Amino acid sequence: MYKKIYYSTAKDLEDNTIQVEIYLNTTQSVTANELLLAKNGINITYNNDNNIFKTLMQSNCSITFLTNNILDYLYTSTKNDVICKIYKNNNLNYFGVLTNNVYNSDFETDFDELTVEFVDIIAALDNYKYERTNDKIVSFYTVITNILNYVDIDKVINNIYIQQNYKFNNLTDLLNNLYIQQRNFADEKDEDVNAKDVLFHIIQYLNMSLIQYSDSIYILDYTNLDNTSYTLYNRTNNTVSTVQLSATTKTLQEIGVYSSSATISMTDTYNTINVIANTLTIDDSLPELFDEDTLTNQNSDPNKYYEYVVDDNTYISGYFNSSVWHTKKCRVGNLVEQTEIDEITNLNIENIIDGSFFQKNDYYVTDDGEPSSLNWTDVVTFAASNKDYYYGQKQFKALSTENEYVVYKGGYFILNLEYMYSSYHNIKNTTQDTGVQYSNTKFSSGFDDTKFYCKVKIGDYYWNGEQWLNWNTSYLPVKNLYETSTYYTVLENGETKYYYIAAGSTEKVYVDYETFNKMQAQDRFILVHKNKEGDNIFNTTKQLTNQISYKMNLVDSQDGVLIALPTRTLYGKLEFELYAPQELGNYANYRTDGSAGDNNTYIRYCHISDISMIYTNKGQYYNVFTNERYEDDIKYTNVIDENYIKEFDDIEMQVNTFTNTVGSYSYVLYKTTDGYDFVENLTNISTNEQKCIEEFVIDKYSDFYSAPKILYNNCLNYNFNHLFTKLNINSKIFIVNGIEINLLENNANITAIQIQ
Repeated sequence: MYKKIYYSTAKDLEDNTIQVEIYLNTTQSVTANELLLAKNGINITYNNDNNIFKTLMQSNCSITFLTNNILDYLYTSTKNDVICKIYKNNNLNYFGVLTNNVYNSDFETDFDELTVEFVDIIAALDNYKYERTNDKIVSFYTVITNILNYVDIDKVINNIYIQQNYKFNNLTDLLNNLYIQQRNFADEKDEDVNAKDVLFHIIQYLNMSLIQYSDSIYILDYTNLDNTSYTLYNRTNNTVSTVQLSATTKTLQEIGVYSSSATISMTDTYNTINVIANTLTIDDSLPELFDEDTLTNQNSDPNKYYEYVVDDNTYISGYFNSSVWHTKKCRVGNLVEQTEIDEITNLNIENIIDGSFFQKNDYYVTDDGEPSSLNWTDVVTFAASNKDYYYGQKQFKALSTENEYVVYKGGYFILNLEYMYSSYHNIKNTTQDTGVQYSNTKFSSGFDDTKFYCKVKIGDYYWNGEQWLNWNTSYLPVKNLYETSTYYTVLENGETKYYYIAAGSTEKVYVDYETFNKMQAQDRFILVHKNKEGDNIFNTTKQLTNQISYKMNLVDSQDGVLIALPTRTLYGKLEFELYAPQELGNYANYRTDGSAGDNNTYIRYCHISDISMIYTNKGQYYNVFTNERYEDDIKYTNVIDENYIKEFDDIEMQVNTFTNTVGSYSYVLYKTTDGYDFVENLTNISTNEQKCIEEFVIDKYSDFYSAPKILYNNCLNYNFNHLFTKLNINSKIFIVNGIEINLLENNANITAIQIQ
């Protein structure tokens, strides 16, 4: 709770009452002491540079007291412990947070001069990281108000005014109708970024400037003060209304020059404006498989591992769980009884009936002695060790994950995985080698293509291998039938036939091959690696059979299975499931050397070393021969005169408009009846022009900087609202872009920029 610790009252030159109150956040009882203000004791500075389009126009206030005491309450290492409120005739004039800048200056009298500095709540955000809420997609209003609460939880600055320059879907309440994925406000490592930077990018997208003035926040375009319509947001009760705030025009004679120190200069001109849509791309739609921060040793000892010796080698294994990838809990037992196990050891791993787990593997040649360090290999292992039990059992869900709230529109997923079959649980053990044979000899291995069932679902839609279907209407009605039926393939009169028997029934229902496969697939599809004559079965890392061609011209193209996303927006939780391959738990039958099948030809383990599902779209190359690539960041440019090039500094936007070039968290969204869609255009209310915000930004900068403007500096009487006052100087219109106010002397050093 903030409690008053110091206060002071004075009169300015116009006999206005100035009150200064300083508060400390404390639970202790305190007594407020009166302090004496110095003659020029209050100076407030707004925006001390010449950038008329500065996104966050911050302010600071220095207060000078005369005191012979040590004001120990002002010395604190905790942020926001001390705040100040300055009133003019009982109206809040300034609200700020104490900085660490405290200046002492000796006097020849018994008093010392002590200057303390406060900054507005926007500048104080430098000390905060943005804290994401549980909601993955939030409105601009939620982002802004949550950030303001970091510094101003009591809502002293209660009102937010935003100029109605743009509308979306005929709505002027932009803050409550524009949304963003909060993942955009973290870095590539998913770590939170600075809160002020987040606020900056939200306001920058609105193509306006934000300033704290008096008891309110204003979001406006200084070059468009003739637009008097504002949307008012009340932070206390979260109400929204439309109000009118009129700007006035005054001459220097009406205001009065306090001291003649006028200077005039010219601004620079630019004829090339670049806006860079700096997107936070979605590199992989699935979490990293072997992120060390998500892996925990199954043993209570985080460094626990197991060793065993086979022939000349010592093999080392450690077993782990993942916090983001879910595995099937392993079971041990026999035909009669099975038991789940919490921890895998080298004593029980050979008895696993079915299950999956993360592990780290290495080995060394025993006679060479222990190595100085280990080179671990990470894998996820699908196991079916008990061949007597598992042979012929159903494929189990071995690995799954989910990504809360994703949004995609058009483009493609490229899905791939790397796997290896083995008779040994340690991937480094590669002592056997069985090839694939397709000839009808007694030595045939009998292996068909390797197939994994896979499920990819976003919100209410799932991929069936050909198209995205609504899960509730396409699969839910048949879910029980598909998942509880028993399926049979038989040879009748020389013809292969397919039928199923529903649970609780004895009736054989014959279906065609396509329907048979569809029913078994359920809400999944099949990932395939096509085996070729002579391919090794064991100890060879394989990938899914590639479906990607260079002719597709995809961004960041790579081998894998192509999943085409619909042109409508898919929104919701992304669910990914991978099932054990059909060969797991089966024999490779006969070895290629002619010996009978034995334990060495039993597929006990499938080791997964990588899974990826990247988002991509058309347009990797400008030129297929030079391999010139599109950049992830989209560039908007306006060149006024190609014969004379002087570029303005690039304007980088990290909240931006949807483009189908890359998948990104940075795109602005809006709510639909069944989810979210991407915002592609806003409408300028004054011109009724409709285009993406980046083009409006370019237009504003180009219009202003294409011709030189006058800069006017002088010291004026401070008897006007500098935020909503235009200056008429020799029939040219200026706005006050920067100002330093001496509140007690009632004067202000201003920097004014010509706008007309």
